[in-house]
Amino acid sequence: MIHNRLMHAPCFGFKVLCRIGLLTIGFCFIILSAPCAPFGPTLNEWRAQLQSATADSSRARIKAALAWELRHIDSRESLQLADEVIDYGYKHNDALRLTEAFRSRATCLVAQKKLLQALQNYDSCMKYARVAKSAFYQASCYSLMAGMYGDLGDYNQAIEYYTLGLEQAKKANNNYILSVLSNNLADAYQYTNRNTQLVQENLRLAIRSALADDDFWGAAMSASNLAREFANNRQYDSMQKYMDQAAIIFQKPDLKPYHRGSVYAEFAAIYLSLKKPAEAIPFAQNAIKVLDSLNRVDNVLPPMAHLMKAHYALNHFEEAESAARDLLRLSQKQKAKLYIRDAYKTLSDIARRKNDFALALEFYEAYKTWNDSIFSVAKEQSIANNELKLALSQKEFEARYSARQKAAENKLLIQENNALSLKIWLALIFGLVLMAFSLLLFQAYRKKKKINQQLRLEKTRVEQQAREKMLLIGELHHRVKNNLTMLKSLLFLQARTSTNEDTKRILEESQARINSMALVHKNLYDDNENGQLNFPIFLESLLSELAASYIDSSRDLELLVEGHCEDLNIELAIPLALMMNELATNSFKYAFQNNGQHLIRIKIQQEDRQLKIRYADNGPGIEGSFDLSKGGFGFRVLSILSQQINALVSYHKTSDESVFLIELTLTPTSHFGN
Repeated sequence: MIHNRLMHAPCFGFKVLCRIGLLTIGFCFIILSAPCAPFGPTLNEWRAQLQSATADSSRARIKAALAWELRHIDSRESLQLADEVIDYGYKHNDALRLTEAFRSRATCLVAQKKLLQALQNYDSCMKYARVAKSAFYQASCYSLMAGMYGDLGDYNQAIEYYTLGLEQAKKANNNYILSVLSNNLADAYQYTNRNTQLVQENLRLAIRSALADDDFWGAAMSASNLAREFANNRQYDSMQKYMDQAAIIFQKPDLKPYHRGSVYAEFAAIYLSLKKPAEAIPFAQNAIKVLDSLNRVDNVLPPMAHLMKAHYALNHFEEAESAARDLLRLSQKQKAKLYIRDAYKTLSDIARRKNDFALALEFYEAYKTWNDSIFSVAKEQSIANNELKLALSQKEFEARYSARQKAAENKLLIQENNALSLKIWLALIFGLVLMAFSLLLFQAYRKKKKINQQLRLEKTRVEQQAREKMLLIGELHHRVKNNLTMLKSLLFLQARTSTNEDTKRILEESQARINSMALVHKNLYDDNENGQLNFPIFLESLLSELAASYIDSSRDLELLVEGHCEDLNIELAIPLALMMNELATNSFKYAFQNNGQHLIRIKIQQEDRQLKIRYADNGPGIEGSFDLSKGGFGFRVLSILSQQINALVSYHKTSDESVFLIELTLTPTSHFGN
């Protein structure tokens, strides 16, 4: 179920990319977290201790700690030290040193993108952590493996390892790693849309564990995350409770400036999500001030974007433009594509509000260019990550299969030896039978190996063809979308030059219809790999863009999209998108004439092959009887489209809503793969 309040936010794809970025930061945090105390010895102090140590055991312990500290600073030296510790561990049968060394090696290999080798080292780390009976190191190893899979976008596998790590962290009773693991597990649950109760439970555990460890920054960030989770679910009393708790923690005097700036930025983001831009502005300004003084340019970009959006939402166009230009300058310097795209979009909107259409079009073209670039990079990264995930899954399967095969072979050998010891007088005959049987097994093995090799080659060829096909289909959707966008721009320019209001209105409505079709192709290209459309998410994006053309930012509009349906193909998605475009346009033009709270509620239901879409607004409704064939041009379009897909359209008025109901039966051709 999707609940989203209409805001001056970027497209859905940007939200997904931002959320992926936040999760990656979370996974990196767990990878970077050290098992030692937060204020342990520095590198120079470790090196000094190594120079003065004489016992082999002390030197091995210090080398293990130094390898861990150097893993992200000098991976070459870290690997060398880890190898020396491994030699010591094997020589003295020291499982704990082996655990530490293999963990450092695996982390360095992940940073070098050698994931298959890293997985082997993680397996060794886990093996010796179990031998050493160290729940802490098992939790640490699970968390690092989860971070590796999280970086690849395999959040289900990451959740599995985070859960296993959390169990070990509870056994170790270590509050620091409990806090980090539970916070990252909550993030992974949020991204995969799991049970919100699980998200809330893990964030509460993160807060308690961080406070117990005097980690006030971690506690404040987890409390802010929990407040945002309650805000997303419209539980505003609970949200305020954790906002207050975060504010109290935030007053701790020993909170570092960087941490303070991060919490300021988080508060600004929460107030923006609650549509309270005035409250967001001072937090965003303070975050910029603190982080700018620390010369953390990359960390200044998010609060600067919050400040820009807050001023725009309040119609402070001069301040919003100034913030947008500052954001553009810094993001270009940092090569931060997301924020460059966001700045151009806001500058275009401001120019349009100032009736400078030429400048608005110039900024909008720049926005589209960066938007296409972002999604192209994301698509390429997704393909690369999928290939790595496949390789890792195959490696894990081979390791598990090999272990089972070896166990079975050992069992068979024991049984054969026992039989030989009891029947020594039949040794020669049994040996001959065994040789013949082994020969048959070898021949069968060679035959099976040859068949498996042929199957692997065929599988590789089919997978390559499938990838090429999906790339071609994606490129086709991309080009169709670009052509439709160009046609929309031409109609936009024609409408500007027209002096006839009816002609201008017709051209603007045509732009909206073309935009609906373009959005279908854009979503088919950008957001999936099977040629199908997630219709509820698509509707949210479509109506958000359409609302921006009709609804002034000072007027309050709430958009609710709930329910689900199976993914639709393009033959059904475009007519339904155009029908929802006509209904929404009718609401914006005629239903919302007065100021006040305006509401559009869409509910999607599917049972077997019966699809129902309920569209309702809180407008005054239609006067007289409802007849699609006798209505205006929009209703005639609605009638033609409903006939095209064999849908039944009905209308009724409740006490507080005007309701249109679209009902149709899905055929096997409405979905791919059916």
